[in-house]
Amino acid sequence: MKFFIVAIFCVLAADVLALVNPEKVYLVVNDNDPDSMSIAQTYCRLRDVPMENILVFSMPSSGFVSRKTYFEQVESPIIRKLIKKGAIKAIDTESKDAFGREIFIPSEINVDFLILCKGVPWQLVRSQQSPSGKKYSMQNTDAASVDSELSACFIPQKNFDFACKNPLFKNYKNDGLFKAAQILRVARLDGVSKSEIISALRRTVDAERNGLRGRVYIDQSKYSPLGDKWLEKVKLLMSEQYFDVSENPDRALFSYSERFDGVAVYFGWYTYGAYGYFKEKNMSFADGAIGWHIYSFSASQMRNPVFWSPTFVRLGAGATVGNVHEPFLSMTHHADLFIEALLDGKTAGEAAYASIPVLSWQNVFFGDPMYRPFLVSLEEQVESLEKGKFDKYSQYVVVRQMNKLMKTSSRSEAEAFAKRFIGNLPDDAILFKFFEMRLKDGNLPDALKYANMIFERDISEDASRISIFMGTACLLSFRKGEAAVLGMKFCERLLDADMDSDFGRHIAASARRISQINPGILPSERMKNLFEKVDRQIAEEKAAAEKRAAEKKASEKKSNKS
Repeated sequence: MKFFIVAIFCVLAADVLALVNPEKVYLVVNDNDPDSMSIAQTYCRLRDVPMENILVFSMPSSGFVSRKTYFEQVESPIIRKLIKKGAIKAIDTESKDAFGREIFIPSEINVDFLILCKGVPWQLVRSQQSPSGKKYSMQNTDAASVDSELSACFIPQKNFDFACKNPLFKNYKNDGLFKAAQILRVARLDGVSKSEIISALRRTVDAERNGLRGRVYIDQSKYSPLGDKWLEKVKLLMSEQYFDVSENPDRALFSYSERFDGVAVYFGWYTYGAYGYFKEKNMSFADGAIGWHIYSFSASQMRNPVFWSPTFVRLGAGATVGNVHEPFLSMTHHADLFIEALLDGKTAGEAAYASIPVLSWQNVFFGDPMYRPFLVSLEEQVESLEKGKFDKYSQYVVVRQMNKLMKTSSRSEAEAFAKRFIGNLPDDAILFKFFEMRLKDGNLPDALKYANMIFERDISEDASRISIFMGTACLLSFRKGEAAVLGMKFCERLLDADMDSDFGRHIAASARRISQINPGILPSERMKNLFEKVDRQIAEEKAAAEKRAAEKKASEKKSNKS
């Protein structure tokens, strides 16, 4: 026992300053998926992982496998190859447990992360009953993600009808604990298409090089106090880092009437699938964005773009999580702990394991496990700006520094700093900051000055930038006089935006509001045509809803008679 304690202490001491070592990262490829190898090779090049760390297997091409298939064609081949590579030292007992899992007794794990690439199955489907004849249910199920089951493959379990505790939960200060606890940490590079996965990877590496830049968005749902508590803590943590934070208190997602630009951090819940800005073809998050939408089955269909996890990958997220089956809220990733670990300097992969209370369960971490979004400090980002190095996300550094100066120095110093960059780099977010501040001050003339400057900018086809135009139009639509006139100009210009039809409803709503408050401000013929189109759509939807309700009532009446 004394030797065991000393051994663990030595492991922890040796790894206190350790991060994820690329030499100890291994990638799993399914040679039945044509994209799998390409994704693995791209990751190796981006992160200096040896190409010989790519492990190739012939696995089922479906994302769903039975527990028997999982043990025989996924878990056992992976463990055996890692042992052969020397990445794991273990005794092969040449026996299986009652469920069919091969039993290995590990003595040393030298795998910092195992990355499953597109093509590797992601879900173990629920069995009808256990080998002893016990029937499974939604609450007591052996369904699990492949990733989480692999993580717990060396943890002795009497059955699989529930999760097992994760020793790494809340333990992000102990970098070497995963070795002592014999946890195989797993990440996944997956999504609808290879191009989306690789694009997200490249943008994530860029984000680490420049530091995470953008805004924070919190979609509160008021669905359960526990989830809302997590999101409140995220809001507080990011505000303390001087990020701009937008919070939506409604159960619906952020609407088209609100700005949704530069999404660097997003957390929300509890909506079935993505819609609104999330579904726009020209929408993307900021480079290396982090976060997720809490939903029970967010990762159950990785080839369906309606589901949340593939949506986040498509939008360019560098780190996100999902669930393949009902996880129950308390046994999902805790958003606040994830952010705390990242702010402490941990990688996204380490943060993912420090924020999940259970293993052998439904959870999946998507993205680059080596990613450190806060590696570059705000001070270093500002220094880069001062040297004339900037891109479209640099404006968010300016806004963040403004926030810092307003809290630590003075508003006048903050504004003087930001004004130096107006017109010298992409500045929509800076202008909106001034516009919104002046409105709150009650200084309408100055607010309109900044709104006019926004109007002069190129609206482009970028949904993120279009959202700033829409947010400006919406705020102006509640005003009278000159502000309302400018608001109508914004609405008319937004008619050219290549966006989903629902976006048009919000343009129409703002334009109608302006005309109602200001009868002298008349909409153009194009805008009137939009009004008519929206009215028709609403009438058709109402008629369809009434028809469904009538059919349901008739069906229930018929059923009651029988």
